[in-house]
Amino acid sequence: MGAFKDNLDAGAVRRIAGVVAAVDAAGGFDAARFTRSAAAGLGDLELKGRIAHVARALVASAPSVAAEAVALLADALDHGAATLGDWERWPVVEAVGLAGFADPP
Repeated sequence: MGAFKDNLDAGAVRRIAGVVAAVDAAGGFDAARFTRSAAAGLGDLELKGRIAHVARALVASAPSVAAEAVALLADALDHGAATLGDWERWPVVEAVGLAGFADPP
């Protein structure tokens, strides 16, 4: 068994991108940008660093309106519940918090 951090790798980034893109009816998510930026430098990071890195890449690649980003990422969590593992859902949950923090109610 490898280190926990190895559960959040380039393959996980691609799966996250696929789930978010699948629920993005408005077309505001840039899956290619996300995949590129989330995978860049991932191997040099420990688990929490990987989670934060992927979450920041999700927010940067999501719609710029915070409410739209939060809605998209929340939909991805619902849709991805059966297909994403716990390690893959973790940065999406973090991204919801980051996106929501940008525009609190």
